[in-house]
Amino acid sequence: MKISALSAIVAGLAVFSIGSPASAATQETFSLNETAVSGFSLLPAGTVTVSTVNSTTLRITLSLISGYRIHASGNGHNALDFVTDKAVTISGLPGGFSIITPPDVKAPPFDNGGNADWNNAISCGSPACGSGFAGGYKGPLTFTISNAGGLSISDLLAPCKYSAGTCGSTGSPIYFASDLVNSEGKTGNVGATFLRSTPGPAPGAGLPSFALLILVGGAIRLRRSFM
Repeated sequence: MKISALSAIVAGLAVFSIGSPASAATQETFSLNETAVSGFSLLPAGTVTVSTVNSTTLRITLSLISGYRIHASGNGHNALDFVTDKAVTISGLPGGFSIITPPDVKAPPFDNGGNADWNNAISCGSPACGSGFAGGYKGPLTFTISNAGGLSISDLLAPCKYSAGTCGSTGSPIYFASDLVNSEGKTGNVGATFLRSTPGPAPGAGLPSFALLILVGGAIRLRRSFM
C-alpha cells in the first residue's frame, strides 16, 4: 500500500510536468508576397496573422512593412479580402473601415475578373484612408470574426491558386488579398500565402510552478514516512 501510494504521486508528477502534444494551431501567419504590380519590388509587404480567441472567435491582424500602406478602397480593391466556409460577423473595425458584402467583393487579379470566390471584404475610407501613400493607413489593422456555432482557423479557405498572373488549378494558394500603396505611389492588390503555424499549448503545460512544488513536497514527505 505504501509503495502504491508513492507510485501514484510520482505518476501524477509525470502527467502534469510532461503534458500531451498540442493538437491544433492557435495562430497562423500568412505572407503578403504575391502581386501583379511590377512596381512592388520589395516583398513581402507584410503579414496577416490569424489567432484563436475562443471557440467562436478569431482575431485577424494585417501588419505592413514601412514602405507600404493600405490604399483607399475602390473599384474592386479593398483593404482586406478573405474567404470563410461559413457566415461570420466582423467586429472591432477602426474608424473609416467598413464591411463590404457580395456581390461587390472583388480582388483582381486573384479572382480572374469574377467576384464569387471572395465572400468577406473590408474597405478603407475617410478618415482612415486618403489619396496616395501619404493618405494610406499605416496599420496594423486588427479586428475579429465570429460565428456563434463555432469558428476555427481551418474555416479560412484559399479561393485562388495564383501562378503566372492568373488564378487556376495550380500555383500558390492565396488566403487574403489587400490593396496597398507603396512609397513610390504604386498601387494594387497583394495576395497572402501561408507562412507558418503556431501550435496551441499542451494540456497541463501552463500548470503553475507552485503546484508542482506542492506535489514534489508531498512525495518527499510521504517517502520519508515510509523510512
